[in-house]
Amino acid sequence: MICPNCNLELPEGHLYCEKCGTEIQMVPVFEPEVEESISKTLSDIAEIIEPVQQKEERTKDKIVKRRPRLRMYYFIPIGFFVVIAMIFITVYVSRQYSYSFQYHEALDHYNNKEYETAISYAKRAIKLDGSAKDAAVLLADLYVQAEKYDEAIAVMLPLLDVEQADKDIYEEIVMIYEKQGNYEAINQLISACKDVQIVAMFEEYTAVPPEFSLEEGIYYKSEKLKLLVSSKGTIYYTMDGQEPTLSSTLYNEEIVLEEGTNIITAIFVNEWGVMSTSAKRTYTVELKMPKMPIIKPESGNYTIPEAITVDAENSQDAIIYYTDDGSQPTVSSNEYITSIPMPLNNSTFYFMAVSREGICSEVVKREYNLQITSLVDINAAEQAVIITLYGKGELLDLTGKPKDGDGINSYKCNAAAKAGSRVYYIVEEFKEKDSLQESTGRYFGVDVRTGELYNVTINQETGLYEFSLFSLIF
Repeated sequence: MICPNCNLELPEGHLYCEKCGTEIQMVPVFEPEVEESISKTLSDIAEIIEPVQQKEERTKDKIVKRRPRLRMYYFIPIGFFVVIAMIFITVYVSRQYSYSFQYHEALDHYNNKEYETAISYAKRAIKLDGSAKDAAVLLADLYVQAEKYDEAIAVMLPLLDVEQADKDIYEEIVMIYEKQGNYEAINQLISACKDVQIVAMFEEYTAVPPEFSLEEGIYYKSEKLKLLVSSKGTIYYTMDGQEPTLSSTLYNEEIVLEEGTNIITAIFVNEWGVMSTSAKRTYTVELKMPKMPIIKPESGNYTIPEAITVDAENSQDAIIYYTDDGSQPTVSSNEYITSIPMPLNNSTFYFMAVSREGICSEVVKREYNLQITSLVDINAAEQAVIITLYGKGELLDLTGKPKDGDGINSYKCNAAAKAGSRVYYIVEEFKEKDSLQESTGRYFGVDVRTGELYNVTINQETGLYEFSLFSLIF
């Protein structure tokens, strides 16, 4: 081998010239057959390799192209799960903060008698809306079912701060107190209520102090006092200013206010045993003596009788008592009702007015002397009555035996009266039996001049005697 630069002959296989350092190019000996054979072989190899390379390239392209899809397939279920979770969380949170949902859940569990679960939902609803009545009433009912009355009251009472005139709230609270038997609490609750309609609804539970029919003050006559209440129960009272108790006087009729100072203190106990506060009134009664009765006519001698009368206008609000036997009058004496016929001969009357309070007036005295001059005397008048009644068959004989045969009738003339221009003897009928004599209330009039017999009646308006001719028809 020769160095192409310095022509130094080199041993076989050297790659560099030892003399000049030139690189020796190794050029093989050219052989066409071998070259063609190599070319053909390389061509065949190329034909085999090229499809494989193309397939690998296509496979790589597919892999490159499919790789994003595989990633999407992974993320779709994850995203779906996330969405579902978010929806679930949203619904859960919305329900947790929804008054309506919590209330209806509580109601459903209540209807299913799942009380503990219902209580939890009701409490949650109240936390969400503390002023909501429905959930509070439901929770109170749940506590009542569990006999937790104090808890039920604690739920309901705050609602009154918002709904002061809600009758449903009052009904619920009253129901709970009634379950407890706590009627005193009901009384306090209703007494503090400002709504008159609600108070009227629960009036039976309240214990309101009695009302008095009379105003306090000074009275000049005895009065009757009424104690009034509007619901069922009992009234107790005292008259000396002491506080009444259940042992005090039971009120069952009007209280008569006596003369002097009357301090009336009363309490009311309703049918549930709740006692009201006391009510007190003071009354002063200053009684006045009634006026003396005015009596007509004046004392004196008379030949023509006049009716003895009392001036009613002067004696208003008083009762007139009188005597005709010379004794002093009392409340047990004869009560003056209508005019009195003037007695024959000498008579003495005493009159006295007594107020409704029992105060007596001064006594008035009247003395009369009636002397009638006539051909018909007293005995003739009495006999005229007996003969006429015997003639009519009312008497069986002239001794006065009545038709029914019971006792003996007697007829006495003690007075006289005037009607128009006529003057009559007044003959009174008496029944005598078993040594007792009583007036029958029947009177006859006998004309002092003619002796004619008349029926006698008293006019209820004027109080005067009226006379009508006695019938002689048999």
